[in-house]
Formats: sequence, C-alpha cells, structure tokens
Amino acid sequence: MLLELPAQNASEPPYPLVSWHAYGKGKAMFVASDRLWRLRLEVGDAHHAKFWGQSIQFLAMSRLLGQNKRISLQTERNRYNPGEPVKVYANVLSETYQPVLKDSHVVVIERPGFADARQELTLIPDPQTPGLYFGTIPAGEEGEYALGPQVHEAEISSTVEFSVAFDSLEDRDTSAKPELAREIADASGGQVVAPVELPRFVDALPSQKMSRVVSREIELWDTPLLYLPLVLFAGLEWYLRRTPISAAWRSMTVLGRETVDFPRKSPFSVQNCHRRFLAIG
Repeated sequence: MLLELPAQNASEPPYPLVSWHAYGKGKAMFVASDRLWRLRLEVGDAHHAKFWGQSIQFLAMSRLLGQNKRISLQTERNRYNPGEPVKVYANVLSETYQPVLKDSHVVVIERPGFADARQELTLIPDPQTPGLYFGTIPAGEEGEYALGPQVHEAEISSTVEFSVAFDSLEDRDTSAKPELAREIADASGGQVVAPVELPRFVDALPSQKMSRVVSREIELWDTPLLYLPLVLFAGLEWYLRRTPISAAWRSMTVLGRETVDFPRKSPFSVQNCHRRFLAIG
C-alpha cells in the first residue's frame, strides 16, 4: 500500500488509493482514482508529470539499474523510525526465470561498520503470488542498513539499502484522524467538514464585507505637482514683465533714479529733465 484514503468513520477500513504488487518478473501498480488529472490545475505538469514519472521509475528502475537478477530484494520504504516495522520482500525465480516455490527464504540484514549487527530474517511465501516472499523486522538504532542475500546467493541476488532515523511525530503519520478532529471541534465550538462537504460548507458561510487599504509611495522629484508652482511663478513673472503697467513702472523707476542723481551725476539741465518726464508720462 503506497497511498490510502482515511475512512470517515473509525469503524471503516481506509480506502486504498495506490498500491503495488510483484507480478511475474516485475511489478504491477494499481491507482484507484480517475481524478489525477486535477493535479494539473493552475500548475500544469508540475505535479502530474512528477507522479507518473516517479511511478514509472518505481516499476522499472530495478531493470534499468541492472538489478534484473533471479532474486530481487526490496523494502516497503527507504527510511524508517527506530522500532518501526520494516517490511521486506523477495521475488525468487529459478534459472529459467520461473517462480520458485518453497517453504521460506532467508535474507540477511547488516549494518555497515558493525559486525555484530548482522541478523538473518526468514521470509514466508505469499499464497497469492508464487515466488514472492515477505517478512517483517523492527528497525534498529539510527544508521544505514543493507538488505542482502546469503553468501551462496550473492551472485544471483540484488541488494537494497535503507536508513533508520528519528522523524517528528507530525511527519510519522500524516493521515487524517476524524475522531481527533471531532474532539477538537467540540472543545473549540467548531465543526468537522469532510472534503465532499466543502462546497455546501462554503455556501453556508455568512457573507462579510471586506475592506482593503492600498498604499502607494510616489517620488516627489518624479511628480508634476513639484514643478507646477515653479511654472506658475515663472509664467507670472514673465506676464508682469510684458504688460504696459510693468513697462510704465520701469520707466518711472529709471526717471526717478536720474532725477535723484541729477545734482551729482546728470549732465542735463532741469529744463531737459522736465521735458523728458512729460514725454515719458
């Protein structure tokens, strides 16, 4: 079992979604869903292609890596927590690549660097699949382990490695727990909603008005509001310089300066200055 859907009720068993089984000289995988195409929603092939690509690698990688030997060993996972059951499988074929039928098959589990960690595991035959043997052993201490054959079967058997390390409690079991969810909902005044009930739950939610504040920064040097006063002042100054009132004011100012400076600097007579004043006025 590679993937399962937790049951809504504790009395019901989980529903298998993805499972695999050794068949003949290879593996067979069953996917109990026709909605995997939804993995492409809004993300394209990011998840859809990854799922099917890894599935093909899982089914055919042993042969691609040259592990098409008569005895094929494998574990259910490649990482376990200390004390967790390690499920071991062995597919045993004869010289003509036909399933071998016998009472048991023995494999060896070793920990590199620890000679005293070597132990043998006896596998029992699977009644539904000829040539397939399976067994379970608890994971040991943290470290790397190797699953291999007995000495006399080393040339015709593959090997597989797995590791043992502590994972957080949240990562060990990520399946849904409906009973625990109901207890949390009762204690907090909430409600447990199954995935199939989400559309009705969303429609039943009360509508609320939402407001959003959007702030934007504007550079002063890059806005026309900074240059508009400058243009207005420059235009006003230019306008005042070009009007008749401004021209008369400049003439009177020049005349006043000449009249005031007359006793010291002006070479003109009083009569000439009087005529000039009248002409300008």
